[in-house]
Amino acid sequence: MTTKQTILSFTVALFSLSICLSIRAPEVYFYEMAPERFNQRECKTYGSGVVQPFNGSAYHVRTSCSVTLLHFTHLGVDCDITIQRGLSGLLTRVEAVVNKIRTVVLDGTIAVENHRFGLSPSSHRALANPPQLISEAVLEDDTCVVEDSLEDINNMVCGEFMSHAVYCLASEAMAYFYLCGKNAYGHAGSSHVTCPFFWDIALRSEPQCPGQLTYEELGNAFIPTCSNPTPTPRASDQDMTSTCVCPQGQVLNDRASGHSCVSVEECPCVYGSSSYPPGSYRRTKCQTCYRVNGKWQCSEDICPKTCSIESKFVTSFDGKHFRLPGKCTYVAAKWYDLICKIIQMSGCFSALVTVFWQSSMYVQVQVLSGLSIQVQMSPEIQVYLSLAEQHSGTTEGLCGNFNGDSSDDFTTSSGIVENSAEPFALSWSVESCVHDIPDICTNVDNKIFADEHCNQLRDPNGIFGSCHSYVPYDQYYQACISKTCQCHSELQSCLCVALGNYAKACASVGAFVGDWRTVTNCTVTCMTNQVFDYTTRVCNRTCRSLAGRDPTCDLEAEPAEGCGCREGTYLNDHSSCSPRSHCPCHHIGGATPPGPVVIDGRAW
Repeated sequence: MTTKQTILSFTVALFSLSICLSIRAPEVYFYEMAPERFNQRECKTYGSGVVQPFNGSAYHVRTSCSVTLLHFTHLGVDCDITIQRGLSGLLTRVEAVVNKIRTVVLDGTIAVENHRFGLSPSSHRALANPPQLISEAVLEDDTCVVEDSLEDINNMVCGEFMSHAVYCLASEAMAYFYLCGKNAYGHAGSSHVTCPFFWDIALRSEPQCPGQLTYEELGNAFIPTCSNPTPTPRASDQDMTSTCVCPQGQVLNDRASGHSCVSVEECPCVYGSSSYPPGSYRRTKCQTCYRVNGKWQCSEDICPKTCSIESKFVTSFDGKHFRLPGKCTYVAAKWYDLICKIIQMSGCFSALVTVFWQSSMYVQVQVLSGLSIQVQMSPEIQVYLSLAEQHSGTTEGLCGNFNGDSSDDFTTSSGIVENSAEPFALSWSVESCVHDIPDICTNVDNKIFADEHCNQLRDPNGIFGSCHSYVPYDQYYQACISKTCQCHSELQSCLCVALGNYAKACASVGAFVGDWRTVTNCTVTCMTNQVFDYTTRVCNRTCRSLAGRDPTCDLEAEPAEGCGCREGTYLNDHSSCSPRSHCPCHHIGGATPPGPVVIDGRAW
């Protein structure tokens, strides 16, 4: 027999009973099972000759002869099971003959004829005392020997182990101590002899469950939890397993540390990295969500839905996250007769639009039909498309169909819903496209840099920690690792773009994280006399806006970070900020430099 675990079993239903033989080198188990409880009666042999009969106490037999472990005849089924051990004490042969059909386990090989057989409670031979069983079972030949089972009472391993098992074995502790000595005698150095004995003793003690959980010998593999209060019911008794469960009517609170049990109504809710107890709520500028019976109940989201295309990472209108497979031209969004394309991942273009700079970093593109596009121009181009809720279900392309269900966002250009991102994205490529964006990082230095600096997103006490309860950081952390690790330009610049994407997501729900650029060494240098701000606005901040109503005030959705003019100064045509008195005067006929002028014969 090898030490590799081998299972050999026969099973047949008979009078609501079944019988199994399980051979696990170097152990043999033979047990009958009632439907209400597995392993109700078990016969097994292990170690150097320990035998546990169906009924009664275990004993030890030391022999190299073939031994009949079990023989019975029932309803025309004749069964003989014999075993043989070598001089090492380990099993070398197991043979089961059922109606002349032979199954043999020998030298690490198994020859099996799959036949089933049955046994009633009274069909196996009655228990006698151990000497009588041994004398009747041994099939002697000229080469085998039967020896007295001597005891190794000074075996330190037995003494150490049994000292920990006294409590669970109670009055049987001393008998098992002597049995351990007999099993180990002459084989103290063999773990294949001693370990099965220790394992059998350990199984006799009911496992202790942590926290408020209680042990259940036969239960579902998946117990009810706050995250899944109604797990899929077991398909059959074969799906049963020993487990730890909560009291009836309660579920495991897997949304908190420890092993506490609560009613479903008491389950906390989780969002981001924060846990919310009963009666609590979370609020952003877009919506308010209340915790009710362990679930979130949220008000209508009043913010426009946004599809973001940040480098090779895309988040659809409905929140599906994926990465693009290649540097190609894709249809980002197709909406009625309007098509917005991402050309080599570097820009978004369409017709019938109003375009203006929000800051030195962002351009706002307002489409007359209701689509708003924000383009980050620096340090690299990224695109954000927004639509109002009334346009749901009208789009297709990389940004999905905007129907509130992310499960069908991978709908290809031919109308097929794919399971993975690559075939879906390639179906929306305008031209032939190949997978040329690597999935793994091969630059060790970049990997070390990314691991160290992207971790700032996960630090609950860091600059981004205040946003964790508003925007989960997981996808942004993974994108940061990927982008920075595969960076082909300046590493710090790639890092800053990735960190900035999380900061922007936080700002979009009203969770500003503070001066993160200074903390992370991602500061922006402004040209001329402009100043950097995280909430730069262009509305009424240009010299041109002094001539009349500024149309950008109606179109600018959100403040944008970047360089702009201080309060009280205005951006002129030379990209510098001027006081009101130094701005040119814009009128229908053009622009007039500052100072006294005569227009249509009148002095100004």
